[in-house]
Amino acid sequence: MTHWLNRGLAALACTAVLSSTAMAAPTVIPDSLTLPAALDFAREQHPDVRVMRAGLAAARAESTFAGVGQFNPELEAQMSRGGRNLGSGTDGSVEIGVSQEFELGGKRGARQNVANSRTRTAEAELAARLQEIETEVRTRFQRSLYMQDRLRVLANLTELDRKVVASTVARVRDGSMTPLTGRLTELDLLRLDAQFRRSRSAYRQELIALGLAMGQPLPDSVRLIGMIDADSLHVPEDSVVSAALRIRLQGGVLLRRLDERQAELKLAIREGRPNITLGAGLSVERQSFDGGDFRGDPAVVGGITGAGATDRLWRARLS
Repeated sequence: MTHWLNRGLAALACTAVLSSTAMAAPTVIPDSLTLPAALDFAREQHPDVRVMRAGLAAARAESTFAGVGQFNPELEAQMSRGGRNLGSGTDGSVEIGVSQEFELGGKRGARQNVANSRTRTAEAELAARLQEIETEVRTRFQRSLYMQDRLRVLANLTELDRKVVASTVARVRDGSMTPLTGRLTELDLLRLDAQFRRSRSAYRQELIALGLAMGQPLPDSVRLIGMIDADSLHVPEDSVVSAALRIRLQGGVLLRRLDERQAELKLAIREGRPNITLGAGLSVERQSFDGGDFRGDPAVVGGITGAGATDRLWRARLS
């Protein structure tokens, strides 16, 4: 019974952690965002990380409660009476007992091993997820930073080209430049403008991907700050290094899960073994009669006047 009580307390602890996690207000993303700030935000505010940390806290609480001894005595009380009432009736009894179940065969240690295995599994899963989030945020941040810089250059080029077109139009009007040359200049402006629009759309898509990696949407007005790593733009997300890190962490998680299943199997085997329960009790039985009890007996004419007797029988048991 204490085992289920411990599991219930651990569930309450998990509920409290989840409630506090859900009620915590997310950090507001600043207008200027650096890569370290983005990584810190993802580690603290990503929904997956918050849920997994709540699960880890619950697993640690369960591990703590699993080490508590199974001291949970059960108290039993029973009372019965016959006749009119216990005070002047014909009989009555009161029994009080207490019992305690003892774990045998290493059940307590097996239960604690299961709880500790679940804690280690939760830690491995959290570490693996943090590594995945960090790798994705780094990749998305570099791509977004590159698209932001490219968009800035295209905006400057477009603005300069607009001035060139305006000057060309004026020179075409005064006859110092042919209309064909002016038309070619206008076509260059149209190409730049189209390229600027495509780059702006690609930049917004990269911001959306970066926001998903961080766990919260990013506004279009955010400004990324940092140095562009040209090498990272040519390395795919599934590079040799990132894939090796991911496989290594996932392998660690699988090993932890295997240990957890083996611990659960050992606990199930031990739970199937019988336990010893010790109990002790004390009971008292009262039997009484008076003259009125025999008035209806045809063998005793008129009953027995003034007769009365009371007997108490005490019993003790140890099981």
